[in-house]
Amino acid sequence: MTESSEWAKWSTVIENIKRGIVVLNSSEGKALTVMGGATWPSEEPWLIQIIGSTSTPFEPVVLQFDPKTREIQFEATNSKPYWVPRTALFKIDGDGMIVLKQHVVGKPEPSKDPMTAEGFAKFVLAKIE
Repeated sequence: MTESSEWAKWSTVIENIKRGIVVLNSSEGKALTVMGGATWPSEEPWLIQIIGSTSTPFEPVVLQFDPKTREIQFEATNSKPYWVPRTALFKIDGDGMIVLKQHVVGKPEPSKDPMTAEGFAKFVLAKIE
């Protein structure tokens, strides 16, 4: 698998997350922004963060994609109840599906079934308070 096809899969994940942010911002009055991304080609891991406005108590969601291993490290925090962390490790398989490798902590738990980019975006954005 070439780096350009990895980039295309990662770009699909980012675009689905951005669409989800637009929906959250408009329908629920959120003030979230997606920061980062990557410049292709890159040997370094690609990183995005979802951050809230300064008036919203919100811990950033961080996704780091390693094009060499095709792994996605997910880290977030639920502000309610009690700032509970959410962390998990995923991998993009050859078909572009996102597969859970390891669920470390937090709820909601990720699906054990392979997820599309859209399904993964829903998991990432779940429980954003």
